[in-house]
Amino acid sequence: MGGVREAEGRTGRQDPWAIYPEIFAAPNAMSSEQKLVAEVAFPLPLYKTFHYLVPPRWKTAIERGSRILAPFGHRKHFLGIVLKTFPQPSSSLPLKEIIAPLDPPLSVPKGLLDLASWLSETYCSPMGESLRAVFPSFLKAPSSSPASPYSSPLNAGTFTKQLTPDQQKAVDYLLPKLKTHHFESAALYGVPASGKTEVYLRLIRVAIEQGGQVLFLLPEISLTQPFWEEISQALHLPVTVWHSSLPLSVKRQAWWELAQGHRSIVVGARSACLLPFQNLRLVIMDEEQDESYKEGGRSPFYHARNVILHRAQKHKALVILGSATPSLESYYETTQGKTSLISLENRVSLETPPPQIDILSTPFRSTLFHQELLNQIRSCLQKKEQIILLINRRGHSNYVLCQRCGWVPCCTSCGTALVLHERFQKKKQPKEQTALQLQCHHCVQKKSLPSHCVKCSGTLRLAGTGTQKVVQQLSALFPESKILRLDRDSFRHKQNQESPYQVFKDQKADILVGTKLVSKGFHFPEVTLVGVLQIDPLLFLPDFRAAEKTAQLLFQVAGRAGRAEKPGLVLIQTQHPQHPVLEALKQGEYHRFLKEELQFRKELGYPPYSLLIRLILTGRKDEVVEKETLNLAEKLKKNFPSPYLELIGPAPAVYAKLRGKHRHHLLIKLPEEKILSSFFDFLKDLRFSPSTRLKIDVDPYDLF
Repeated sequence: MGGVREAEGRTGRQDPWAIYPEIFAAPNAMSSEQKLVAEVAFPLPLYKTFHYLVPPRWKTAIERGSRILAPFGHRKHFLGIVLKTFPQPSSSLPLKEIIAPLDPPLSVPKGLLDLASWLSETYCSPMGESLRAVFPSFLKAPSSSPASPYSSPLNAGTFTKQLTPDQQKAVDYLLPKLKTHHFESAALYGVPASGKTEVYLRLIRVAIEQGGQVLFLLPEISLTQPFWEEISQALHLPVTVWHSSLPLSVKRQAWWELAQGHRSIVVGARSACLLPFQNLRLVIMDEEQDESYKEGGRSPFYHARNVILHRAQKHKALVILGSATPSLESYYETTQGKTSLISLENRVSLETPPPQIDILSTPFRSTLFHQELLNQIRSCLQKKEQIILLINRRGHSNYVLCQRCGWVPCCTSCGTALVLHERFQKKKQPKEQTALQLQCHHCVQKKSLPSHCVKCSGTLRLAGTGTQKVVQQLSALFPESKILRLDRDSFRHKQNQESPYQVFKDQKADILVGTKLVSKGFHFPEVTLVGVLQIDPLLFLPDFRAAEKTAQLLFQVAGRAGRAEKPGLVLIQTQHPQHPVLEALKQGEYHRFLKEELQFRKELGYPPYSLLIRLILTGRKDEVVEKETLNLAEKLKKNFPSPYLELIGPAPAVYAKLRGKHRHHLLIKLPEEKILSSFFDFLKDLRFSPSTRLKIDVDPYDLF
C-alpha cells in the first residue's frame, strides 16, 4: 500500500493465534507493559486485514467490534472495525498506532460481526465490504437511549376474519413450531388469492406476544407501504418500514432502536435481512421466488433467502418462504426434506373460480393490441371494472433506428442502445408539454432525440414498445378512461405524490399499465381483466432461468384478476402459443412445470444441482481484459481439472461494455461444494493488471 507500514497486510485466512503460538499458549500471562495489537478491517475491496498497535490509553475502550480511526495509505483518519485484539509478539515489525476509537465509543453488535464473517466466507467478499453492508456508514451513536413508543407493552388487536380450512390447517401446523423456539423453515405455497397474508398475521401476533421480533421481507420497495398499512391495521401494533429510499435520519433511528430491542416488527425490502435484530423469532419472506432478493449492485452479492436462513438458525427462529410460484431452489429443498411444505390449494372466495386464461396468437409485426384484448378492455370499461396491462419494458420505445443506413444511437459509456423516454417539461404555459429524450438504462447518460440521422440525415423510426407508449396509445383509443403507469420511473418521479398503487386501489383510475411491478402481491378487488403484451422476448433470453422467471411472472400477474366476487379473464399475446410455459399457465399446473424444469436442470448440471459462480473481469482496455480473462481460464483448468469444476467460457459479456468498462466473463459449475473453500482461496490470491478488476458473483441471477 504505497510503502505504508500500517501492519502486516495479511489474507483473511490467517489467524494471529496460529502465527504466534508462543504468545497465545498462555494468554493470561501477558504483562501489564505488553502492548496490544488490533486486527482491523477497512471498507475496501481487499482480501486483507491489517494490524495496528492499540495505544495504552485505549486498551479498555477498544475491543472486538469497536469502530476506530487509523492512518491508512494517504488517509490520515480512516474508519475501520476491530476484528480481534491480541498481545504484540516481541518479534513483530514496527506497527502504526490506532488514532482513537470513535467518540463516543461505538461497537458493532457481536451478532452482526459474525454475520459479516459469514457473508465474507459464503460469497467470497472482502471482510471490509461485508462489514460495510451490515453496519452502514450513515450510522452514528444515538445521543441517548430513545424514549420510543416501541418500548411500551404491545397489545395486539383481535381478528375478525374467519380462516378457511386451508388457512386454519397451515396455522395449526406452524404455530407449534413457532412456540418451540427452535429453528424451522417452512414453504407456504398458496395459489393466488388463497389468503397467505391472513396466515402471516396470526403468526406475527403470537411471535410478538412471546416477546420476539418479526421480519417481514418483500421483494420491492413499492410493496412495503401497502403491507405496512395492512399489518398495522390488522394487529394495531407499531410497524417499522425499512428500505433504501428512506431518509438517513429515519434509518439511523430505526436501526438503533432495533439493536436495543425497542422495535418488534419490520416490513422491509432486501436489505432489511441485515438489520441488528436482538430476539428474532419469526421471518416471513413473501414472494420468495423474486429475483430482487438477490443483491447485484454491490459486494457482498448475497441472496436474502440464504441470509435469513442463516440468521434464523442463530436466533432459533421460524422461517416461512411464501409464494404462489416457488423458486426451483426452495421447491427442491422441500423434495429433500430440508424444508416443510404447506399448501393453500383453494382461493379464499370459493364462489369465484380461478381466472380464465386465453392465449392470443399474434402475428409478427402486428398491431400492439390484439382485437380481442381491445374488445375486452372496452367491455370492462363499460361495466366500471378495472384492468391491468403488463409489458415488461419501461420507457416509450426500445430504440431508435435510421430507415436509410440502420444507425442506432447508443450510449458512449455502455455501448447499448439508448431507450426513448417521454419527458415532461413544465414551462411558463399552464399546460405541460411532452418532450422525447434518449436514456441509458445502465448509467445516467441522457440525450435529446435528434430530428434526423446524424450519419446520413435519414429519417428516424421508433422501434419497440415500452410502458409510456402503451399509455399513449390507450389514451388515444379510450380518451374517457383514466390510465396509470406503474414502473421504476413513475415511482422515482412521484415520491411526494399519492402512489399509483393507492390511486388504483381507491378506484380513481380504470387501467394500470406497468412492468413486472404490477404482478406483485397487490390486491385489487375490482380488477377483472389482465392483459400481457409482448411476452416472447422473455421466453428466449440467454439465461438458464428464463423459463422459470417467465412462468413466475405470468402466474403471478394472472393472479391479479378476479380476486373477489367478479370472475377474471387473462389474455396473453404471443407468437409462440405452444410454448411449454404458456401450456402450463393455461392448465394452471405450475408444479408440473417445476418438476419438468428440475429434470432439465439436473441433466445440464445447473442449480440447484450445482453451485454456479460467475467471474466478471472489467477494465478500460478491451484487449487487456480479454487477455486477463483467457489467462484466468487457463489457471482454473490447470488448478481445478474436471470433474472438480466445469468451466463455461470465457467470452465477452452480453453487455460487453458498461459505464465505460469492457467486460468479459466465465461461469463455473461446482458439482460439489467441498472444494469451495480452496476455490475461494485460489481466487483471493489472484493478481491482475492494475486496471483490471474481478467481480465474484456466487449464485448469479444476472448473466448479462
